[in-house]
Amino acid sequence: MLDVDSGFYFGLNSVGSIIWSHLKEPISLQELIDKLMNQFDVDPYTCEKETVEFLMQLLEKNIVRKES
Repeated sequence: MLDVDSGFYFGLNSVGSIIWSHLKEPISLQELIDKLMNQFDVDPYTCEKETVEFLMQLLEKNIVRKES
């Protein structure tokens, strides 16, 4: 993924690509975690921790924005 404004390239692995596909429409963090838990064999703590870390990276680079 390329941020045209900054020229920053953000590579996505297979899980990152799946998360990105879920972000096309507004989704709550819990809904996203629920979807990922249904797709992958992962415990709730790890799923939430790694999802939040990934989303924070996207937020820091202004690739996504948080809506209230």
